Amino acid sequence: MLLQQHQNDGEVHQLYREAEKQQKMAKRKDYYKILGVSQQADIRDIKKAYKSLAKQYHPDKVHSQEDKEKAEAKFREIAEAHEVLSDDEKRAAYDKGEDVEHSGAGGPGWGREFHQGFQQQGGYTFSFTFG
Repeated sequence: MLLQQHQNDGEVHQLYREAEKQQKMAKRKDYYKILGVSQQADIRDIKKAYKSLAKQYHPDKVHSQEDKEKAEAKFREIAEAHEVLSDDEKRAAYDKGEDVEHSGAGGPGWGREFHQGFQQQGGYTFSFTFG
């Protein structure tokens, strides 16, 4: 009886983890939808969609400040989707439902945070001396 209870506990725990994973997947961004490509899209289709959308939503193409902010947000979203779907490892993790936004220094969050931090600080001056 005690052994059966422990087996049931393990099954319940596994079902709970699966439910959490499904809930997390339902809330995450749909990178395929953002780029307007199917899940079977190859790298050429992904790049083509990215380039087209990046041109369309590039912040430099917009003149009003309100539209510029919307375009910047959409542009970042498009770049994030491209970064994940154009990398085989990140795409495989994304397709499995794994959290690619917190996947370490090489994940999409790293570049975005660095870029945003760079903009918020007003930029930095780098100088190199050789010789």
